[in-house]
Amino acid sequence: MRNVRIITVNKNNKIWQTLVAILFFIVVISSAWFLMGAKDIVGVVSKFGYWAPLLLIILKVSTIIISPLGGTPIYFAVPALFGFWPGFIYLVIADAVGYSAVFWISRVYGRKIMNRMLSDEQILWADKMLRYMGSWKGLTIVRVVFAPLADTISYAAGLTKISFKEYFLATFPLLVLHVVITNNITTQFVKNQIAYVIVVSIVMSLSVVFIIFRKQIKKLLIHLEL
Repeated sequence: MRNVRIITVNKNNKIWQTLVAILFFIVVISSAWFLMGAKDIVGVVSKFGYWAPLLLIILKVSTIIISPLGGTPIYFAVPALFGFWPGFIYLVIADAVGYSAVFWISRVYGRKIMNRMLSDEQILWADKMLRYMGSWKGLTIVRVVFAPLADTISYAAGLTKISFKEYFLATFPLLVLHVVITNNITTQFVKNQIAYVIVVSIVMSLSVVFIIFRKQIKKLLIHLEL
């Protein structure tokens, strides 16, 4: 009976996580749709003053710490709302703070916090990846191969003996590269509301495909020397 109760609780948590994630996507995409439809985007954003970048950073950090919340819609909205370089700086700061926070949260609180922030499937996957993440080299390879699972990887990294310095060196260059890529895609293709939704949908679809075939990708990883 005890096992049945645990499974039920986990299922309920997963349902709530999914609902919150869906609501989050709707709110972010709707907000971006509204702002991009404004005649003066800069004017609308500037009304928030210094609070606008701060709110953006807090929102982006939350998508990293609370795993089900994906930050993809935010990445492709920021350059259009703030401009390329300001958006780049805000996103890099947010990602650096978010992924550092995840590492230390996991290191201090251990598996207890992972059980709350990650789904059962994410935890099982993280357990299998721990053997590869004991060094900065192994962590770097895992982050490159499984880039869409960055938050899960960061939680798992906190459970290893790797130092924060090694973790940061393996993480920071990749998150900067990620922001550069998304900012450039946004600059080139996101010119209006429709383009924004199309780009976000394509990227999300690629992430889904990646998750579906992650077992095959893991087999390739096993053959790499870490």
